[in-house]
Amino acid sequence: MEFLRKYQQYWFVALIILIIFTGIVVNMITRPDETAMVDSNLQSFLEQQDKPIAESSTEVSHAIYVDIKGAVASEGVYEMAEGSRVMDVIEQAGGVLEFADMSKVNLAQLVYDEMVLYVPKQGEENYDLQHSLIGKEKDKDKVDLNRATMAELESLPGIGVKKAEAILSYREEYGSFQAVEDLLKISGIGEKSLEKLLEYVVVR
Repeated sequence: MEFLRKYQQYWFVALIILIIFTGIVVNMITRPDETAMVDSNLQSFLEQQDKPIAESSTEVSHAIYVDIKGAVASEGVYEMAEGSRVMDVIEQAGGVLEFADMSKVNLAQLVYDEMVLYVPKQGEENYDLQHSLIGKEKDKDKVDLNRATMAELESLPGIGVKKAEAILSYREEYGSFQAVEDLLKISGIGEKSLEKLLEYVVVR
């Protein structure tokens, strides 16, 4: 008993320290790990950044204008999206009339800007726009300056790597070419170069 009375104050201090230490341990166990929470939030943020951005439903493709005539419900000029086909234009025009000769119409053909479509009537042979359409058909084999790839541009006479890159840069900075003559705005392409390119290129 003498021993306990002698060291009583020390036992009391030790007990207080033990109580405080126990409280700290219990608090650490029951409290959420703040570091873990920070790491979790950071990981969630990084995962969100890695997710691909959904394409906007309002994204607008380049518009083209097609003039359709002949045996359709509503002749006229229609604004179409790039990649549209003849059947899409006919649909916009209200469909064909019952006397249309669809054997002469390629419904799957891709349309392009300033294209003229004519749906002939049954028994009609020499319709008015025949020559106009033939001229357009010849253009389909030319390189479209607004859609040409690097390789296609390099295949043109007088167009090397640097000029092809310059043409692509022009498209990125200023948008579509409005006419073949816009090539004169490209550094290194002059009148003589343009003359050589006229039979190989087109703007749609």
